[in-house]
Amino acid sequence: MKGESWVLLWGTLPHVDTVINWLSNEGFKVQTVNSVFDCEAAFHQHEPITHLVCDVDANGALEFIKKCTQETPFLTVIAVTSNDAVEKAVEALKIGANFYLTQPLEFSSFIQVIKQSQQLTDPFVKLKAIFEARLVQHSTPQQGLALLQQLVLKRRQQGLPVLKKEIMAFLPQFESVPVSVSHELWRQCVSFEKIQWETEPRRILLVEDDEGMGEGFKLILNQAGYHVAWLKLGHDIDPFIEEGNDFDVVLLDIFLPDSNGLEWIPLVKNKRPKAEIVVVTAHQLSELAVSALKSGALTFLCKPCFKTELLTTVAQAMQIHSQKQVLSELENKALPVLLTLPERKALLDDILEFRKQQKMATTCAELLWLLPELEPHFKAPNELLSDSFSLSQFIEAIL
Repeated sequence: MKGESWVLLWGTLPHVDTVINWLSNEGFKVQTVNSVFDCEAAFHQHEPITHLVCDVDANGALEFIKKCTQETPFLTVIAVTSNDAVEKAVEALKIGANFYLTQPLEFSSFIQVIKQSQQLTDPFVKLKAIFEARLVQHSTPQQGLALLQQLVLKRRQQGLPVLKKEIMAFLPQFESVPVSVSHELWRQCVSFEKIQWETEPRRILLVEDDEGMGEGFKLILNQAGYHVAWLKLGHDIDPFIEEGNDFDVVLLDIFLPDSNGLEWIPLVKNKRPKAEIVVVTAHQLSELAVSALKSGALTFLCKPCFKTELLTTVAQAMQIHSQKQVLSELENKALPVLLTLPERKALLDDILEFRKQQKMATTCAELLWLLPELEPHFKAPNELLSDSFSLSQFIEAIL
């Protein structure tokens, strides 16, 4: 980005002088803050702020993290909390924090996290992940309708139907409306009649060794209309996938007789990247739950759990799965729903400047990902942009 990179240190952090000296030697500018007001003032005063190191026990910290991760695409958030407040760390990770450290903060661990974050700074990689998360978690009904209108246009060209689960993924309020009425409302919204109200099977992979718990989960989920495949060992997951079986959501017990359930999260994310993982643990808000979220799980359930809690968690995971499927199909057509053209142009200017400083090439395809409106003016999307490329001059020339 343009200018120097700033790090904000918020809250009670040990070794703060040592941390500041190390960050300064690494080329960062550092400011310590003590309140939400101080943080907001710093964000207006300094540009860019690339890291927020935040004691989540500070008053208003979680709300501010959520706000920042929505409004500041390139911000890296490092959540810090005491050992007995793991639930706050879990919440911080869910709302957008990138890393998690416990008090007393070890200086060596802090350095390691900062260096890891610097390896994740390529703006396009980070931007795509952030926008997907933002569209999934924070899209408004208006944005949801706009996304579905894009999907309708594409499916109409393909001669394919829009599925009910795809409509419900972005407009869940339609779920409570009778089918005949919601069908008519949908037609009024998008003038599209080809809707498949008989949805595809919603598939769940349950990995649970406890017979009673597994039978109970399967019965509840089957009664709710889900198709459930039940495995009792972690080592059965890979053969199950290799046989060509697919699933939308995984309910994964952490404590299995043959392995730690966390070991299988990377495998599932690698071979079924679109599946959402819900970790099931008997240990309330433990370090294992935090590790699961950091490894790629969507959320976790603590057993024993109520029927309503199980169904609500699975329904949310299914909704996010469907949203990501739609976003993947729409590719760059989804981005203008979230950001205005001036906002995307400003982001792209910053990205080009960052790439130039890092001596990294940018392709036309990357430019078109942020500005799909320019697509007719590029014949070779994989071509590299020249070092002298000026976005402003280019846009002025074609407009």
